[in-house]
Amino acid sequence: GQTNFTWSRVPGAAWYYVWVSLDYYGVGVDQWFEASAVCSADTCSANVPVQTLPGGYTWWVQAWSSPGGYGAWSEPARYTIPMSTPQPSAPSGVITDTQPIFSWQSIPYAGWYYLWVSADYGYVWSAWYEGTTYCAESMCGVTLPLTLTAGNYRFWVQAWNEAAGYSAWSAPLEFSVAPSDPILPNPTALIDPTLSPDVSLPEEPSSQGIP
Repeated sequence: GQTNFTWSRVPGAAWYYVWVSLDYYGVGVDQWFEASAVCSADTCSANVPVQTLPGGYTWWVQAWSSPGGYGAWSEPARYTIPMSTPQPSAPSGVITDTQPIFSWQSIPYAGWYYLWVSADYGYVWSAWYEGTTYCAESMCGVTLPLTLTAGNYRFWVQAWNEAAGYSAWSAPLEFSVAPSDPILPNPTALIDPTLSPDVSLPEEPSSQGIP
């Protein structure tokens, strides 16, 4: 990718040397820019082909002219590219599986993911999951070591790597575990209490106390 860098123009400078350091990754990018191509009256702006990896960056700029040679390096400037936010995908809606697979979209360069599950009654589960173990291609998925009861749930996911730290929390994804089907009586064994002599019918309610 390319990142735009802007700095103040140095009077008389013919060229500028931009150096960008990817702090955690231990690599740098450097490029020369001709002043006439990138500068206006007061400022200069140029696109540098820097990898847009999540993490911290430091950059400097140096001016050069034919009569004066190299100027001093600028003070370092820093910027950070944050981790992308993972998006939960399942479970959602009403489900009957009490041990569903919790899945979300994988994030480039994420080393770990933090899953948090809650229900209407409160906290349910939270744990870290390593991307190399639980992710394949563009998706990640885990099954919790517990059985969910009927009720309403929601879960969030957060990504992390050593260079950029934590991503923002995802939006919650809500789902409900449906109650188990009730045990219905066998229709062939139904007894009509009005016909069977073996069933005592309730007495009529007393009229005492009724105006």
